Amino acid sequence: ADGEAARGLEIARISEVLDWINLMTYDFYGSLTPTTGHHASLYRSHTAAPGSRTTEQAVDEFLQAGTPPRKLNVGLAFYGRAFGKVTDAQQGLHQPFASEGGFVTWQEIARDHLDKGGFVRLWDEQAQAAWRWNEKDRSLISYEDPQALRAKADFVRERGLGGVMYWEQRTDPDEQLLDVVHEALAEPAPL
Repeated sequence: ADGEAARGLEIARISEVLDWINLMTYDFYGSLTPTTGHHASLYRSHTAAPGSRTTEQAVDEFLQAGTPPRKLNVGLAFYGRAFGKVTDAQQGLHQPFASEGGFVTWQEIARDHLDKGGFVRLWDEQAQAAWRWNEKDRSLISYEDPQALRAKADFVRERGLGGVMYWEQRTDPDEQLLDVVHEALAEPAPL
């Protein structure tokens, strides 16, 4: 991981001896954070606190520390993070919460939360991240969907990074997300 989890690592030295580094660019928000947020955002949302973690920030941290771009793989989350009893401002985004619902698989999101049960999909253009908000229940699910995964794949190709890794296969048994990532990485690099 990046940030505090990487403090004390000699990233330049490590990068010399490793063939690649799988960078954990997810779980930015969860039970240990004071607010909800995009748990795997590409960029910082305009409503996020300054210095909050993002994929771009994590990648830049490792590149600036000496990791060659081709050795760096961006992490993708094939699951979401659920939050309950969320303050309802900003449709729950970057708001305090009273209960953390933990890990929600992509399979559960697709089956139970895609425009069902009061959940609506919202998109943060700046962060390039999706979330589901249920106003009635005051619950939020932060997750990566096909649009967010395409944005990350474009970022990987634009920055000349080594590729991607994901967590984890069992949460996408029909390979819906894996197929999106495969197609997006096979496209020509964006201009």
